[in-house]
Amino acid sequence: MKYLESFDLFGSGEYERMSRRRFTEAMNKMNRIGGTDITEEQKVNLSKSLKRFFDPESFSSESIKLREDHLYLKLNSDMSLFVYPYNDEWYLVEIYYTRSNRGEYYKCDGLGGIEKMLSCFDINEASIADLIKDLPKELTPPPAGPDAKLVTQHTCKERFNNKKLRFKIKWNNTAEHDLNKRIAERTSFQSIRHFNEIFKRFLDKIFPSMIGKEILVSGRYSFYFTEYNISIIISIDVDKIMMDNINEIFVITVLPGDVGVNIVKTIVISDL
Repeated sequence: MKYLESFDLFGSGEYERMSRRRFTEAMNKMNRIGGTDITEEQKVNLSKSLKRFFDPESFSSESIKLREDHLYLKLNSDMSLFVYPYNDEWYLVEIYYTRSNRGEYYKCDGLGGIEKMLSCFDINEASIADLIKDLPKELTPPPAGPDAKLVTQHTCKERFNNKKLRFKIKWNNTAEHDLNKRIAERTSFQSIRHFNEIFKRFLDKIFPSMIGKEILVSGRYSFYFTEYNISIIISIDVDKIMMDNINEIFVITVLPGDVGVNIVKTIVISDL
């Protein structure tokens, strides 16, 4: 993606609003080349900038989550911020609205661009819906749109035996065992879309690096996510993955806390 001619390449603090399609294309481009990790310097500067920019009483320092390739911050009950490094000092930014299940997308020139873009939002104000009950119909926020479906396939970043490792994901999701409802009630994920993002990152972490090591025999494994305090129980057929290259897993359930019954072992996932 070329820089806009109106942008100052040395960090003038400009920003450009993007369509969802362009944002997705840019993210896919980064994924194809292995993504761009946030450097330690960027992590520190992004954190300091956001703490200076927002009212410190609107969120605690623990609200800022620093991932390997992006920063996440819950701005208020409805808005969340995702920041991804793009090129040099440029960032891709998504502002996600939980209630309406929609996003706004930006390309920002450095920290100044992020701050300038965010300055148009009254983030520290509670929404009208939080302050006033029984709003007139014309002031009532629209109902949330349909959420994403549980992801059914994923190609891991690392190859296995010089081949792409594509997984088919089956879910124990039935009328009697509604996983969408369980994820909403038992976890802190904002949506199935958010859950899918973390789950795909989890697959990249364990496959293929744990095959033949932590995951040595076929059976049910409990993966405990310390950050979210949940356990995901998954059935894995190691022989099929290693010998037949049939990459399929079956997600049995999602449970709160560090739990697991009739499992091979618990594997702790401490960082994603």
